[in-house]
Amino acid sequence: MDTDSQYREDSARLAGLIERFTGIPKERIFFFVMQNAAAELLPCANIICETSTQREKLSALFEFKNLYETVKGAEKNREHTLSGTDDAKEYFKSHYADMNDKERVSVAFLDSQCRVITTKIISTGTVNESSEHPREIIKEALFNHAASVMVAHNHPGGSPYPSEQDLLMTERVKQGLDAIGIKLLDHIIVAGDKAISFADMGKMPISNTTSANAKAASPVREERDLFQQKSEQPSIRQQLAAAKRELAADCVTAPVREAVKSENNAWEV
Repeated sequence: MDTDSQYREDSARLAGLIERFTGIPKERIFFFVMQNAAAELLPCANIICETSTQREKLSALFEFKNLYETVKGAEKNREHTLSGTDDAKEYFKSHYADMNDKERVSVAFLDSQCRVITTKIISTGTVNESSEHPREIIKEALFNHAASVMVAHNHPGGSPYPSEQDLLMTERVKQGLDAIGIKLLDHIIVAGDKAISFADMGKMPISNTTSANAKAASPVREERDLFQQKSEQPSIRQQLAAAKRELAADCVTAPVREAVKSENNAWEV
């Protein structure tokens, strides 16, 4: 059997499986795959699906595929470790696979060894519509006892390069996290199969407490020490105390001030 015949046979089997789980006619799926590509099935769901139920089922199949690959990739250690920008880009490309309908801001909360504690979608919509990012990220970082944070968002069908609004949002999030002693390691932007890292591009904001020598240094080093979190995470009491000192000096933006105040009742002993 030649390569083309095998491809047609495999495509027919794929079409049959998709028909079984979604109700989309096998012939329509097979014709689409042969004329285009299997990777275009979900992006072109409106073309091959006749009902919203078919679109939802097709989306669920792709979500299953992506989650299966993500879990399979982490089976060795049963954990995700983001020890560098390459790890982070691959992790978030998988996270955003097939989420090409809307822009979403997601955050990975990491422990002191850069292992992922949890990853949550903070908001759905464009970055410039979301003024609550710092408050939500701080709240989740405290609740998950995170040592560091990695922010990501997707550009559906667009360029992976950051806009001015992306840079501003990153700066505001970093200010808020600095106030409670939690590091913002990177901001990843995903656009399809491409991803960029603010740290790699030298676009991560510099902390106010960074020394003059550190400011002159490149934010990306060969050792990737930006991602190495060897010190222990401060206690909640210490984090809140640091935040209060920042509030007293009026150095925290309004969204951060609201976040810290809202946490006092929950954490203060």
